[in-house]
Amino acid sequence: MMKLQFIFIGIILFSLNGMSAGVKGEPINFTISPDDIKLESGALHFIVPQGLHFNKEAPNKAEAMVKGDWVKADKVEARGTGLTATWSQTIDPCSGVKAELFVCDDKNTFCLPRNLTFKCKKGKFISSPTIRNDPLNKPKFVPNEKQDAHFILNDADQALSLARETHKPILIDFFGIWCPPCNELDETVYNTPEFRRASDQFILLKLDSDSPASWKLKSKYNITGYPTIIFATESGDEISRLIGYRPKLEFVGAMTEAIKNKDNGIETKKLKAESNDKIAYELGNSYLEKEEYFLADYYLLRASRHWTLPDIRRNKLMSAQLGLHSKAESIEDKKVYEKLLVHALEWYPRQTEVFDRTERLIALAQELNDKEATHLAYITEISTAKWYMNHPKALKGTDIVRGDLYEILGSAYEAIDEKQKSLDAYSDGAKEYLREIKSAGLDENSERGYNLERIYCLWKSGQIEQAQKIYESFERQYPKEFTFYYQHAKLLKALKSYKGAEEKALKAFEFSYGDNRLRVAALLAEVYQSENDKKKAIEILDNAMTQSTLPEDKTIRSHRYFNKLSEMKKKIQNS
Repeated sequence: MMKLQFIFIGIILFSLNGMSAGVKGEPINFTISPDDIKLESGALHFIVPQGLHFNKEAPNKAEAMVKGDWVKADKVEARGTGLTATWSQTIDPCSGVKAELFVCDDKNTFCLPRNLTFKCKKGKFISSPTIRNDPLNKPKFVPNEKQDAHFILNDADQALSLARETHKPILIDFFGIWCPPCNELDETVYNTPEFRRASDQFILLKLDSDSPASWKLKSKYNITGYPTIIFATESGDEISRLIGYRPKLEFVGAMTEAIKNKDNGIETKKLKAESNDKIAYELGNSYLEKEEYFLADYYLLRASRHWTLPDIRRNKLMSAQLGLHSKAESIEDKKVYEKLLVHALEWYPRQTEVFDRTERLIALAQELNDKEATHLAYITEISTAKWYMNHPKALKGTDIVRGDLYEILGSAYEAIDEKQKSLDAYSDGAKEYLREIKSAGLDENSERGYNLERIYCLWKSGQIEQAQKIYESFERQYPKEFTFYYQHAKLLKALKSYKGAEEKALKAFEFSYGDNRLRVAALLAEVYQSENDKKKAIEILDNAMTQSTLPEDKTIRSHRYFNKLSEMKKKIQNS
């Protein structure tokens, strides 16, 4: 085959399945000259700009289409700003080339995967289009892999300014790098053509839940779980939200609905709710999702004026009233709350809210030393999970997959001492999460979202060696991220392998930030306590608390993590 040279105009796209690393100021636009990428006798050469380099320790991959099949490169070798993929046979790039290459900045503040797909068009070798360098494209961008939709990272002011200038609604993704469903959105929704087309009508903003940059809007929108997707008007008034993962078509459907209501946020709905029961119900649900239970109860009660007794919408009203009772402080009030939770499980046994209600009941019943109610909660979890396994269509519109049901079963069986059933359920859960990875067309060796759950299930099913191998593989792929070190440390601590747990937890602490640092500090202190080293435990707690900065809003979870460290320190000092 003759030597091919071609111009490649592109953009390095950084996205780490939930944790996105951007660059301050301008997007990273660059043009590669004809000599920068070329094919020579089955070798394809890639190059990145100065200031970046390929991670030679990472599992860089390249494949070429040969006679209808994807053929992996026999050798992929990275050297600084250059990388060469070599095939033992002749390849034709116009038949298709794809690659997953890991790129770091020279300061080693990030090392992230870049997915590339090449094809021919009108005789020219091309890849993804560049982002226009117009005056509006000046925030920190987090483009999605394989397409040209892009998020602004951790710059809410920039996103709101753009929304006002363009009169577009805003899509805000509150995410965590450690969060499985956050990663699943990155891997199966944000990198699809359907999302790209719908996203053109929005300003896209990603806010790292562990970064102070997220505090202001976390407080404004009362964010309590991750991922939470907020659809807001150009002025920032919430239209609707999604909590948890949603598959591609459902997610895009929610985007379409938000566009229809782009000028109809909560504040606008309030004006109409007094005379419109449908809007009152929508508004009540919005406040319920925000866990603002007083307002949720107010609007849902107003909407319920004409509901019949068996109307399933009463389940939402029950959730609002449970939320109000969850603030109980006295023993008597807590007993009332417990009874209401039991009634809710009896009245609405086939709703996914059951799983939240059983967890609340378990925590409350254990506090009240009510063994009967605790047992009832676990038995209800088991029966409900089994029912949903037999009625999978009932899960449509929820963030629950079959693997989650097995994980619920594994936990419940473990709690009631059904050890073999627990092991079997966790083992089946690991298989289901692997099936989800494969059915989504993802690589089981690099997919993060379902793998985080899968590894946990392998651990809990007794497949410790395999779980550790996968943790170690991801630690090599993401050597400067806390997530996998942290989870691995928890496994080793559970196995009472304290030295190994300490080593992994220290790595996690080194690369953690924000709330993550507080979580890792708590784990490290527990490990040191297990090793009877009170001095180190107190030192690590002091280190984390001294270096932490807390938001003014005390409802943001940073305060909860900080208070836990403070309480741990007091207990250690008094022990």
